[in-house]
This record gives sequence, C-alpha cells and structure tokens, in this order.
Amino acid sequence: MKLAALVLVCVAGVAAAQPSGGSVGGGDFGGGGGDSGGGGADGGGIGDSPGGPVSPASLRGILLLGGAGLALGGLALFTRPRPRSVVLSDRGPRLHLHRLRVALAPDARAAATSALRALGRTADASTPVGRAALVADVALLLRRHARIAAYAATDSETADTRRDARAIFARHTRDARALFTDERIRNADGEISEPVPAASSAPRHAASCDPIFDASDASAPGAGFTVVTLLLATRDELFEPVIDRASFDAALGALTTVNDGVIAAEVVWMPADTDEPLSSLAVETRMPDLHRLADSLAGTLACAYCTTRFPAEDRLCPRCGAHPSTT
Repeated sequence: MKLAALVLVCVAGVAAAQPSGGSVGGGDFGGGGGDSGGGGADGGGIGDSPGGPVSPASLRGILLLGGAGLALGGLALFTRPRPRSVVLSDRGPRLHLHRLRVALAPDARAAATSALRALGRTADASTPVGRAALVADVALLLRRHARIAAYAATDSETADTRRDARAIFARHTRDARALFTDERIRNADGEISEPVPAASSAPRHAASCDPIFDASDASAPGAGFTVVTLLLATRDELFEPVIDRASFDAALGALTTVNDGVIAAEVVWMPADTDEPLSSLAVETRMPDLHRLADSLAGTLACAYCTTRFPAEDRLCPRCGAHPSTT
C-alpha cells in the first residue's frame, strides 16, 4: 500500500510540474517558385454569347472548328521545346535548413534564461534585419557560455523548393517545442504571447520521485541544464558536424557570418524557469544524438564507496556524501 501511494504521489507530482520552455522566431519563405500553385482565368461558355440561339448546323460547325483548333494548339504546345531556364527559375535556388542544439551547464541557467526571455519580449523576426539581429544575439549568448557548454550537435538538410524548405523548418520547430508542454513565452514574427502558468502546489522538482533524480538538489537556483535550439533557413551552407569542442567553436564562428539574407530563424529553449531541474541524464535520455563535449561535468557517475549512481553535476554522492569515482 505504501508503494502504491508513493507511485500515485509521484505520478501526480510529475503531471502537475510540466516542463517549461520558450520560443521566438519568424521567417518569410515567399510565394514564388515551388510555393505557387497553378491557375488560370475562367472563360465564358458558348451559351453566353450575345447572338441569341445557335442553330444545330452552326453548332456542329463551331464544334468542328473548335476541335481542330484545340488539336493544332495542343500539338504545337507539346512539340515546342520548353526553355530550361524557365524550369530552373520556377524551382528557385536551393535552400539550406540548419539546426544547432546546445546544452549549457547549470552555472549558465540564470543568465541564459534571463537573456532568452528578454529576446522573446523584444525580438521581431518578421524582417530580414530582425532575423539577422536575433541570430547575432543568440550567437553572442552561446559564445559567452561556450566554455561551460556540456553537449552540442548540428545537422543540416537541403530543399529544392521553398515549399519543401518551409515544411522541413516547421517540422524542426515542432520537434523542438514538443520537448516541453508549458510554453511560457511565444514570439512569432513579433507577435508575443505570454500565457500565465497554472498555479500548482506541486514542487518543480517533483520528478525526483525517480531514484535517478534523487541526487539532484532541484531546490537550488539554477540547478539544471539549459537546452538552446537554433533553427535557420539560409541560401548558404553554415555548419560542419559538431563532434567536439573544436567543431563546436567553429559552428559558433559560422554564426557570425550570417547576414540579413536569413530566410527564417527560430530559437527554442528549455526550461523557462530558473529553478526547474533538468539533469544531464535527462538531456541524454531525451536528446540521445547530442555529443557530450570534453571536460564537461555531465553524465552519470558511480560512488566509489556505496556504488550509487547519480548525475555527475551533483559532484557528491547523495547517499554517503563521498566524491564519485572517475568511471
């Protein structure tokens, strides 16, 4: 009975303490090229002609002449070569869709979440200049905390049409925002929404019912990682794959070359609360494709004395207080 009651309390606590986040961005994929659909003017029917009723003989003649004209016109249409340049201009230039994800160590939580919320309240990504400014601000934020970045990853896709680029960009945005359910701020093309979070008596660290989270001192301010996702649609390639700190620094450097030609930009971060826990174990579980960077205090360690496993960022064993082993 006690175990059942504990499970119920844990489930209720986790349900009440939903993961939070925020997002800001915008774009303009345009309406030309592959995005535009075909169309044509609607013509009037034969019965709409102003000459009164048409005799059957005249009608047969009109139909015969019209059919012959259509046949000749269709033959000319199919035999006339289509200029290759027209086909290429309809498709438009190839676009590149980039995704950069960074998990900052707990020491950056307060500064990072404050700066990102400020961007959410002031940025306007509805224009090329606004999108370039947003990218520059996020690049500056990440460069300031680059030394305590614990995880990072990049990936890129290409799209032959703007319609395809828009679909890929929208999918990446949905995936990033799906990692949390309590969106504290949303800025889309300068339109800002800040829903009031529902009041809850459950602590933000209710997830500590899970034994793996028992080591986290979730009540301490800033005790948790911050995941920042930057999505870009550009005409040029930007990133090489990030596998270590050198390639991570190169990716941050590439952001400084972005100009006002950004087609779309989106910044998504989680958590939004400074006191919301997000351990390195949770980061690795929910985003397994992120690369842990060298010299980062992250992952799971084992106590050399009682063998308890706990997040490395806690530094001390929560059971016996000993320092962890180096494994």
